[in-house]
Amino acid sequence: MKKWMIPLVCLLPFISAAQGKYNIYGQITDPDNAGMVYLRYNTNEGLKTDSAKLVNGRFALTGPVSSVIEGYLSTSYANKTFDQVKIYLEPKEMILNSPTRKLKDAIITGSKVNDDNQLLQALLKPVNDQSDALMKKWRSTPDRERDSTFRKAFLAQQVTLELEARAIKKKFASANLNSYIGLIAGLESGSMDFNNNFEGYVQDFNKFSAEVRSTDFGKSIQETIDGAMKTRIGLTALDFSQKDVKGKTVRLSDFRGKYVLLDFWASWCHPCREETPHLVKAYQKFKDKKFTILSVSLDKADAKAAWLKAIANDGMVWTNVSDLHFWRNEAAILYGIKSVPANFLIDPNGKIIARDLRGAEVEQKLAELLN
Repeated sequence: MKKWMIPLVCLLPFISAAQGKYNIYGQITDPDNAGMVYLRYNTNEGLKTDSAKLVNGRFALTGPVSSVIEGYLSTSYANKTFDQVKIYLEPKEMILNSPTRKLKDAIITGSKVNDDNQLLQALLKPVNDQSDALMKKWRSTPDRERDSTFRKAFLAQQVTLELEARAIKKKFASANLNSYIGLIAGLESGSMDFNNNFEGYVQDFNKFSAEVRSTDFGKSIQETIDGAMKTRIGLTALDFSQKDVKGKTVRLSDFRGKYVLLDFWASWCHPCREETPHLVKAYQKFKDKKFTILSVSLDKADAKAAWLKAIANDGMVWTNVSDLHFWRNEAAILYGIKSVPANFLIDPNGKIIARDLRGAEVEQKLAELLN
């Protein structure tokens, strides 16, 4: 059971092409000189790992980065002990100092973003400590799954702690509108609800300073807002063209006169692949009733073979297209796609009538329309 819920989607990493450099200089207690430090973070090319050997407890890491990006710093030692902490990379020099072997005891200086994150984590510490104690109690309780009274009480406490953490994040966000971490806190608090209160989401986002909104993450949110404004239910779907698996140019408008599920996915996206059987079932059931699917893949140019293999293995016998530009797929940018799977149901006149249908929802919606 996790402290924070993670959506079952594949998310866009927020890092742009223009590069600066991050520099991390660290000091950790390591009397045996047997430790390694690893830094993992996402880029537009995928997950990247940098590493350095601890020498007298010291290490240095450097790499390309243009704007703020989330990473995870970890250590490992010959005796197999492992430690991990979140760190925000930005193009500047950062100093990490820990009086122990544990990264969780470290103080990071030289970065306002990490300063703000440490402040937020200090505010959240009482709640996180209670959550850790609750989880420890859960793991040490025999028959916890079968004890309905204990389980009910546990879940109630977990919800209470979650709501307390969200309240802390909401307050932090309101008081830190010129902070990158303030924006993160606002999103994690649940008060900025893109799906159920889009206008409020836009208003809350615009309260943050121009400096925060101009970060790569802020620009990505703005692109999502712009895409949503152009792809609202009731609007005409934006036309585009890309090549199919045989190199033939296909336009979305080629399918006028049919219901079309415009499906954004990728062969490397596990949640996308888990959705595919539902799409196969809906396609087989309604393909003779003026329904089809147009799948747009966010695969890379060097992964064309993986794209084609996934299509064959998953039984995606409908039209598949891609420009193989990964997250910079032109159709994905046009529709403001920042996570996959994502989809839009389009009627025979080219109007968007539903979006982000999951599981059996595709089949259910088509049954309403076509039966």
